[in-house]
Amino acid sequence: MVIPPISLLAGREIVLRDEYLNKLKEQVFGPGSNRDLNTATCDCRKEPLSTALDQAKTAPFLSEKRLIIIDHIDTLKA
Repeated sequence: MVIPPISLLAGREIVLRDEYLNKLKEQVFGPGSNRDLNTATCDCRKEPLSTALDQAKTAPFLSEKRLIIIDHIDTLKA
């Protein structure tokens, strides 16, 4: 399966979102413990978007890929 570079999850179903994210992490990282080291979450209600962009620029640690999760992106102002 091809993993898209960007996925947009919208809605209030937290359980479905978490299930999708867990499957995505397994596809991106496979089995192993580097998953948490290479996953970053940015909450746009508390942090500027630049935080997520800085994480995206950071090289992965003992992995080929990084996963950046941006929560509440709809709260950003133009």
